[in-house]
Amino acid sequence: MSHKPTEAYNQLKQLLSERILCLDGATGTEIQKYKLTEEDFRGELFKEHKIDLEGNNDILSLTRPDILLNIHLSYLSAGSDIIETCTFNSTRISQSHYGTSDYVPQMVKSAVQIARNAIKKFKKENPNCGPKFVSGSIGPTVTNLSMNSKGEDSTTRPYYFDQVLESYTEQVRALYEAGVDIFQIETITDPLNCKAALVAIYELEQELKVKFPVFISATIFNNGLLSGQSIEAFVTTVKPYNPLVVGLNCSWGCTEMRKYIKNLSEISPFYTICYPNAGLPDVWGKYTEKAETTANHLKEFAESGFVNIVGGCCGTSPEHIKKIANKMQGITPRVAPKVSFKFEASGLETLKITEESPFVNIGERCNVMGSSIFAKKVRGKKLMEMIDVARRQVENGAQIIDINLDDSMLDSKVEMKKFLLALAMEQEVAKVPFMIDSSNFEVIVEALKVIQGKPIVNSIHLSEGEEEFIKHAKIIKKFGAAVVVMTTDEEGQATTRERKFQIAKRSYDLLTDPLIGFQPNDIIFDPCILTIGTGIKEHNLYGVEFIESIKLIKKAMPNVLISGGVSNLSFSFRRETKLRKIMHSIFLYHSINAGMDMGIVNVAHLDIYDQIEKNILKIVEEFVLNSNEGAFDALLKYLEDQKQKREEEKQNKSNSNEKGGEELKKKKQTVDQPLTKETVEKKIEYVLVKGLIKQIESLVLSANELYGDPLLVVEGPLLNGMSKVSDLFGSGKMFLPQVLKSAHVMKKGFSILKPLIEESKKQTNENLEKEKKKRILIATVKGDVHDIGKNIVSTILNCNNYEVIDLGIRIPADKIINTLKEQHFDVLGLSGLITPSLNEMINIIKELERNKIDIPVLIGGATTSAIHCAVKMAPHYSGSILYILDASKCIKAVKNLLNPEVCEEYKSELKRKQQMLRVQYTNSMIAAPLRLKLEKARENKLKIDWSIASNLPPRPNKLEQLVFENYDIEELIPYIDWKQFFVQWKMKGKYPNRFYPKVFDDKKIGKEAKKIFEDAKEVLEKIKQNKEIKCKGTFALYPANSDGDDIIIWKNDENRTEELNRFHFLRQQFIHEKLSVNNKIKIQNNLSLADFVVPKELKDQYKDYIGCFVVSSGFGFESLLKEAEKSENDYQKILIKAMTDRLVEAFAEKLHLEIRNNYWGYEKLDKNLNIPDLFKEKYQGIRPAVGYPSIPDHSEKTIIWELLDVDNKIGVNLTENMGMNPQSSVSGLILANPLSKYFSIGRIEKDQVTDYAKRKNLSLEVMEKTWLNSILAYETEN
Repeated sequence: MSHKPTEAYNQLKQLLSERILCLDGATGTEIQKYKLTEEDFRGELFKEHKIDLEGNNDILSLTRPDILLNIHLSYLSAGSDIIETCTFNSTRISQSHYGTSDYVPQMVKSAVQIARNAIKKFKKENPNCGPKFVSGSIGPTVTNLSMNSKGEDSTTRPYYFDQVLESYTEQVRALYEAGVDIFQIETITDPLNCKAALVAIYELEQELKVKFPVFISATIFNNGLLSGQSIEAFVTTVKPYNPLVVGLNCSWGCTEMRKYIKNLSEISPFYTICYPNAGLPDVWGKYTEKAETTANHLKEFAESGFVNIVGGCCGTSPEHIKKIANKMQGITPRVAPKVSFKFEASGLETLKITEESPFVNIGERCNVMGSSIFAKKVRGKKLMEMIDVARRQVENGAQIIDINLDDSMLDSKVEMKKFLLALAMEQEVAKVPFMIDSSNFEVIVEALKVIQGKPIVNSIHLSEGEEEFIKHAKIIKKFGAAVVVMTTDEEGQATTRERKFQIAKRSYDLLTDPLIGFQPNDIIFDPCILTIGTGIKEHNLYGVEFIESIKLIKKAMPNVLISGGVSNLSFSFRRETKLRKIMHSIFLYHSINAGMDMGIVNVAHLDIYDQIEKNILKIVEEFVLNSNEGAFDALLKYLEDQKQKREEEKQNKSNSNEKGGEELKKKKQTVDQPLTKETVEKKIEYVLVKGLIKQIESLVLSANELYGDPLLVVEGPLLNGMSKVSDLFGSGKMFLPQVLKSAHVMKKGFSILKPLIEESKKQTNENLEKEKKKRILIATVKGDVHDIGKNIVSTILNCNNYEVIDLGIRIPADKIINTLKEQHFDVLGLSGLITPSLNEMINIIKELERNKIDIPVLIGGATTSAIHCAVKMAPHYSGSILYILDASKCIKAVKNLLNPEVCEEYKSELKRKQQMLRVQYTNSMIAAPLRLKLEKARENKLKIDWSIASNLPPRPNKLEQLVFENYDIEELIPYIDWKQFFVQWKMKGKYPNRFYPKVFDDKKIGKEAKKIFEDAKEVLEKIKQNKEIKCKGTFALYPANSDGDDIIIWKNDENRTEELNRFHFLRQQFIHEKLSVNNKIKIQNNLSLADFVVPKELKDQYKDYIGCFVVSSGFGFESLLKEAEKSENDYQKILIKAMTDRLVEAFAEKLHLEIRNNYWGYEKLDKNLNIPDLFKEKYQGIRPAVGYPSIPDHSEKTIIWELLDVDNKIGVNLTENMGMNPQSSVSGLILANPLSKYFSIGRIEKDQVTDYAKRKNLSLEVMEKTWLNSILAYETEN
């Protein structure tokens, strides 16, 4: 809706872009200081009033206006830009408790006038004070519309929407008439109450054709609003009203509120406001947090970019506001993030649809028109059973619930209201958005009044003309809902693509016109899925016309969505359940590809398109798409054949007992015999894609008989099949575990043919070179022992007709160069996980250039990146070098590099892209954020008050070193982080089924995720049974103190005079430039790990300690790996290595828990944490690993190895580049300080590198080139 903004709106918007504004503080807290009596509240006006008025602060606008005036003036003097009226409870509902409801308009207008007078007086005395604003406070009332807080009947409420709306309308109009600048809906506990207030303001704006500045502020209870709605869902709910400001107030103090305001600032497109309480109240209900403390917290919020407006709520005073206002000087205000989604709706949680989102399933079972079972429950008033139907749909993956109660035997308005009120109290159901489905618009309006989130209305259309359409659309817009629009007009339902498009475009133009003001992404078109196969020839076009209309609509109106009721398509075949499932699957497959976003469909009644039998797929697909004139007849014949088949089966059933054994045997023989009528080539492709190893032997032997040459079988069906696997993998239709199983089948097939190939060769020098035309050399570089990713790439390349020579791990440059000189290779692959490996890769690249070896080079591994490859590697090499993200990208790259028809163009494009990356990098370095000099960064260290006992951990129970020669693997298994396991296998899943265990429900990869999970558990069982496998570890706790940015390890805890060793740490140097009026730079703390340990100057007063540890799960796996190698099962081999990685991480987690609880003993409460809490680091202290963001220098590992004598104690050793061997090893430090946290050092300047090199007694060149290269904020001479 395009209305003219008020003058205050424009002023505020300008100011909010320039600086952080300051709200006032608590009015109630200041009133309490006056120690008012009942007589003060009554005054002359209410002298004879029958109900006590003490505590009714809003009434003071009529009885003690002088007090409110003084309070406003005190806040203006303190620096408030905005003062709130004393009208928080000035609604008819809230005042009913005092018997003063009829005085609401008078109270409101007086309160506004008092605030206006205060500003007038203040400006007179301070003419240069700048703009000041009056904000009309609108509280939540004393009721909650979304819940029955008394625990009574869930279908009733003390008040209903219309009553609350009427109450707010009276208050809003009075505020407007009295002259407020802002409407401030605050301390929101229930989004539906907030929506009532927003509707009241919206209606006033419509009447006056203006846009008011609206502030919205919620209060938090247990991670969300009191109603249970999340912050993100709340923002989605209020977004259609386009408020100027959204934020948080009250709740708790700043400390507890920080994560919530941070979250809100990251997702809200509006300006943010934050006005917390002055900490938490004490046992007497008093707020005791000092003004300086509150101000410092809010300053940190501001410097972190969380806020645009700050102020205070309960317990805050003018002193607080003065401190807050002063600390906001010069801080750059938050810039709202650009958040855009294809579509969003909300229940208690938000549903966001992006371009990457899969098809959205709308649950269809809560519909009396479509489900006779549900209709029976509704007519029988079986409310709990109705709720169960909704709950089951959500559990089965429905992301939206469609609700339709249109029944001639019901009062649909009453039933809809009761059902929705009951669902609002069911958290597991109410979390998803509701789609209100009714042909009676009065039912829709009734529903909109009881939904707290952003729902979807299904539907409106032009069948009754534009006037009715616009009327309904305006009401839907007023309630902040999205809308489904049917392609039906005055002439009836559209059946052709052209008519569907024309009606959609006409509807779109009306809805997006400023008269109504819908955003395109709040419009969902339903181009009407109509029934095919009715016997009328023209009806057979309905399916394809729907699909084609999607393309037309999306092209002309790209931001709208498309939906439809899928079951309508197959109504002609109501009793043919199997056929209907196939029809729906095929229709959805083509509709989704055309651009359909969501649909009302029962996903449990769908087949997977790719798994439909080919013969029936062809028949039904031609029928659905009307691509063959005889398709309908062919379908009817198929149905008749199926019917006859069922009758024959029924006839033969009586003989089943006699033939049971024989039939079972036949069935067993046909298991996994797919495509029985297909060619042998197709069968081989099928078993490769499916990973069916038992069938490959008979198939390749059959193919050999057919081809007469085993080499042709390899070059033909086997490689063609693996090419299909690679294509599916590259396009995301197959997943890594499946690919590795396919590779295992491929190797098995090749091993069967290999003797036959060798036998058929007459010349001794002719072997298998024909089928391995291109050769690839790969290696993990010197100093690095990680090879899982390399092994996966090797396997996939091998199975795609490339001969891969894997040199192994820790391979020096000279060996790689000599191998390339001695033998012919077409591609070189280099892998590395740890940061120093990047420098070794650069060294190899330089050696290639020096030796004039021109070979395409692939770079991969966790620390590598496209930008590093382009900036640090490519300039040293005249040949082609490219970064490979993962195995799925490898085959395509190699094919392009080695295909003579495209390779030159591919290499040229690669160099062009790398040049662009180098330009971008150079520009980013020029525009890089300011960094502090090291001296200044140290001055800005985290300063901990060590006199506070809670800031110091206790003395450890044990200071001696402990060694674990064979830690019980059984104890580690519960601590395996399966989320990271699936991430490692590139199996994350898509929302809402991202990560373990939800990944099992993912439509695309869930089935395969379950398979690999079972395989992993089998591997774990083998590991447990194998007595050779050992998990080893060691740790010790030491007396310690910080010395600048170092931490000293003392030999003796008592006198702390003799150093045993010392760790060297770096400090953050980055800052965000924020200039104040006096041109001073305001910055946040620049952290070093040393900040979390007591300085040595205080070692006699306060004791502190630090721990270090090394754990490994890499011992004794040789027998398991050999077994996998013997069977040429790369999948099993890689899975074993992956499980060793998970086990060592579990070992580190378990050991850290034991240290906290027992050996150090500072955190007994850890025993109450569940294991997922441990993965989320919900414990005191940190466990930073060397080589990771807070300790980026891998060479610090040598200190741990010296302290713990790791080589001798447990046999884990360090490579030249500080990789750990065995590779499944973890090392790190243990810090116990309750203020300690994980952080990233970021990039550092030369002054710190120089200082650090001196502290470590190493040259600047070594530090720049080897250990700190990846974090330098400057370019070195080399």
